[in-house]
Amino acid sequence: RITAYRDMYYLSNHVEEFCSSDTMASWILGTQMVQATGVRHTLERNRTRWPESTGICYYKFTDVYPACSWSTVDYYGVPKLSYDVLADSYEPLAAYAIFDSTTADGLCAPVYLVDEAGALDNKAWTVRMIAYDEQLNVIKCCETNGNGISREGENYLWWRLSNAY
Repeated sequence: RITAYRDMYYLSNHVEEFCSSDTMASWILGTQMVQATGVRHTLERNRTRWPESTGICYYKFTDVYPACSWSTVDYYGVPKLSYDVLADSYEPLAAYAIFDSTTADGLCAPVYLVDEAGALDNKAWTVRMIAYDEQLNVIKCCETNGNGISREGENYLWWRLSNAY
């Protein structure tokens, strides 16, 4: 029971960064956005840290009691927003912007191309990175092209596309 209150406290602290929390429905949506964002950043960062991180398993798939928690499927069997985010984060072929830091000078977000299944071996590829403002206006856009993935042995999982975005 104490854990549920602690989870509610942590999630509630960031709801206003995503939406208002003036109704129960908006608070639930906001806490699910907080959870999905936190889970996504954690999974994506760990997938780009090979060989320091060679795998990641997400805990807390479902709840056994109705509560505010980090589960991705609630007590009633309804998937939360983080359910689809988790599925996307585990795709064998993906490009990730990893937010290392934000400073007064801007954002540092190296972009990694993860190809765990070898889908891009000997193939041309393009990754387009687009940054949006709070009104979803494009504020920066750039593309990186390549041919195949440079691998170091069997376990080379990512390719750093840029030092800063």
